[in-house]
Amino acid sequence: MERLGLRIPGKFYSFLVGYGKITDTHLPTAQRLYPHLNYSFPGGLLSEEASKRLLDKLAQRQENDWHGMYKLTWQLTPRITISSTYDMSMNINQGYFMARAFSSTYFPYRYMEVLDNYNTITRTSVLFNTILSHTLSPRSFYELKLGRFATREHSAVQDLHWSEYQQHLDLEPTFYNPASWDGNIRITYGDEFYDTGMSPEWYDTYSDNVVLKGDWTYHFSDRRRMKAGFEANRTTIQVLDIEDPWTGTTGLGANYDIYKARTSNGAFYVQNNLVFEGMIVNLGVRYDYWIPGSYLESAIDDTNSIIITDAAREKFYDESFPLFGQRVKGHFSPRLGISHPVTDNDVLYFYYGHFSQQPTFQYVFAKLNSKSQGTYQIIGNPTLNPKTTVQYEIGLKHRFSEDQILELKAYWKNMYNYETSQTISSENPRYAHLSFNMYFNADYARSRGVEAIVRSRFLRYFYADGTISYSITTGKASNPNDNLLVQAGALREKPLGENYLSWDRPWKTFMNLSFFVPSDNRRRILGLRDWGASLRIDYETGRRYTSQTLIYTEGYPLGIIQGADGKLYYNGTSNSDKPYDLIAEQPRFYLDGRLYKNWRMRNIRLRLFVEVENLLDARIPRRINPFTGRGFEPGELYSYSLIQPSQSQPGSFPLRKTAPGGSRPAGILLDHDEPNRQDPSVQRPVGAPSSRPGLDPEPWRATGWHFCIPFPEDRDQRFWCSYGRGRRGRTDRCRRDLLQSFHYHSSPPVERRGIAYPLAGGHIL
Repeated sequence: MERLGLRIPGKFYSFLVGYGKITDTHLPTAQRLYPHLNYSFPGGLLSEEASKRLLDKLAQRQENDWHGMYKLTWQLTPRITISSTYDMSMNINQGYFMARAFSSTYFPYRYMEVLDNYNTITRTSVLFNTILSHTLSPRSFYELKLGRFATREHSAVQDLHWSEYQQHLDLEPTFYNPASWDGNIRITYGDEFYDTGMSPEWYDTYSDNVVLKGDWTYHFSDRRRMKAGFEANRTTIQVLDIEDPWTGTTGLGANYDIYKARTSNGAFYVQNNLVFEGMIVNLGVRYDYWIPGSYLESAIDDTNSIIITDAAREKFYDESFPLFGQRVKGHFSPRLGISHPVTDNDVLYFYYGHFSQQPTFQYVFAKLNSKSQGTYQIIGNPTLNPKTTVQYEIGLKHRFSEDQILELKAYWKNMYNYETSQTISSENPRYAHLSFNMYFNADYARSRGVEAIVRSRFLRYFYADGTISYSITTGKASNPNDNLLVQAGALREKPLGENYLSWDRPWKTFMNLSFFVPSDNRRRILGLRDWGASLRIDYETGRRYTSQTLIYTEGYPLGIIQGADGKLYYNGTSNSDKPYDLIAEQPRFYLDGRLYKNWRMRNIRLRLFVEVENLLDARIPRRINPFTGRGFEPGELYSYSLIQPSQSQPGSFPLRKTAPGGSRPAGILLDHDEPNRQDPSVQRPVGAPSSRPGLDPEPWRATGWHFCIPFPEDRDQRFWCSYGRGRRGRTDRCRRDLLQSFHYHSSPPVERRGIAYPLAGGHIL
């Protein structure tokens, strides 16, 4: 600064860091990603067109993660320090591994043939904060923090506007299935993989948080210290979420949600640290408040709303109080910590505390003013209250030496007011036919466990720390949308009791082993100073999954069934009344390594590092086969329920390629039940009546066209045909007509009840 002619008092320190992580994973991806420009560069540094070109260059791989941070610290005087931080990150991908705003991570199997027509997700986060630290006296100091954190997430196909979307279609292959013995044919299309069109998802979400925090610490004496502070947050939330934009009459798709809401929350707290002979006590209390805001209050006051009852309005006003013209909710949280030095090397401690967490805003504001008529509506609840956690902890610390410490502890956590969806209907007789789902504070969870922590420094250059724990986590539901899943048929019933939760991992352990040679070390290790390496070992129990009750099928082993496609499947029913009762055989085990070297050039410190994740290339399953307790492997049997219930429906025949001549193949499903009494060599197609007295024994009749079906007889392939009403036969002409009229699709025979049935492809003349 002095070189520029500026004399600014104090000292300046700066820190700059940036990284980019781009990778192609093991999963298929689109040929190109289409990132969305969430923010413009400040000051018009780049035009919109130049900014988009830069974004395209930053989205060259399947997963694109970018991050940059700059920190400037100004030590104005020995007592006053001001620091500012600017942090920006961006993620561009298709959502395979990054949790999205309205869904978890997954691979879109149904779009794997048209991934170029699947969404690109662009998430941009910007953080700016300034901290002022001021020491008033040797006994007192305070700190003020002003910050802003904004996040925007955009999901769209090819960065298109939702009005430009095209409906997704599953057209190939075409299936012709006998529908009745009268000759009716049911024509179905598709194999559950989309062939054209686009993903139905389009959304844009924005969250802007402004925070002001302050705390003051005062030392009354060596035996007493007090700390008091406050926190105030102002949050703006904006959501536009559109599903199936090509349908509906509103121009916003079949199902949509749109709102912009502002809400505030904060806290006041005070704590005392008291030192007695043989005991240290920390006493504190915190008051958390939440101001839902005018958007929610206007929904409460709307007497024409059919989703908010008079009882809900009364509940909202009973659980809040007025302040400066707004409604406020509050919660007191006491805290108590006691530590007792048993010996010079042993400390026994106990901790008890209450914690409050804001409700998930999506569960509060969603669809309060939306007029969409989705199949399974989930409406936000303006009467939701914050979640509460009550925690107990007791432990023992033992110091073996200056370099070795062991800590043992046990803990209990009780979590209340978790959100869960419930189905409700209007009390107004005019709307008695309407029902929807709404979130309520009706779930809870518990976690209890024991933990051991070790920290050790040895052999001068080495440091190790590790943790091993055993815990159990149970609750009423792992998913707040269980009732919605029941309505959709994805879940048989919601459990009423307490069960294991999906994220429960009883055994967890990790260990860090670090090696570092200081820059002032007399000896060079491997010819270098100021370098280091680290190794991290991470282990935890396998994923939890829900067990199956096996179903016996005659002629097959227990839990095995054969489909019409000739494949074997596991057959069973999910024990949904005991969710996540079993643990997968394969644990999660990772080994990560890091090697780095530091350099100092004048006032600049540089670091070059090489980092390897999953050093042993461990394969960790994300989904568990409930019949084996292991991850799915290629060629492994899977559940019969994963295919269509009716085996004549698409999904049973994985035929996607076009047969010679350009026609699309069509699967024909045959069944062997009771032979025709007039002609024992003729087998009965699916849908044909049995040859019982009083019924027409003719296996199948066609009217106005002819149709041929191949049947086996010994090792020769024969054909049964129908020509118009009442004509049938097995002739060479039929064989010839079949070969001429059908583009035959060669495939292995289907083993079914001891008889091999070849599959055929073709079309009706």
